[in-house]
Amino acid sequence: MLAPLDHETPRRREALARTLMVWLERRPSAPVLARELGLHPQSVRIRLRKLAVLFGSHLADPDDAFAALLALKATLPPAPPASKRR
Repeated sequence: MLAPLDHETPRRREALARTLMVWLERRPSAPVLARELGLHPQSVRIRLRKLAVLFGSHLADPDDAFAALLALKATLPPAPPASKRR
């Protein structure tokens, strides 16, 4: 389910995966998501556009979105404390 991220560098893959996981969990607006991730809202918008290109319409399907969320939770290491992010 996460194969679209395979061609990204490890650092970029983790950043995109974290963004995707938080977005799938709560579907917040870009500013809210940015606060949660400790990023600028424009950085989040760029990541969301990249994820839309990588995953296409798959994330619009509830079953695919749920499968992606489960895969992300199973593979991502715990998030660093907010003070250590960026």
